[in-house]
Amino acid sequence: MERFGGDVDRVQKCLQKIEAKQNPGVMNSIAARRQHREELRAKYATQLAELATAGINVKCPCILSKLEQNQGDVNKVGSNDRLMVMNRFNYPRYWK
Repeated sequence: MERFGGDVDRVQKCLQKIEAKQNPGVMNSIAARRQHREELRAKYATQLAELATAGINVKCPCILSKLEQNQGDVNKVGSNDRLMVMNRFNYPRYWK
């Protein structure tokens, strides 16, 4: 308010200009990304359950993209991630 000398109308106009400059599609892309993740979770539900029993964190979005890249092949996805999980326990100071 000090910047505008206490004039509320000038503050509102400035805020409207800032809102107009912001990308209106950002929220839509976030919602689309979230919806795509939910579709992938439904598509690969059995593979995610198998990976979870193997001790891999399936809440990470990168697991979903790896499943999509490998057409749901758990062996290809799980081999690298098992090493990552093992390294996390061997070198915990790097994973804080």
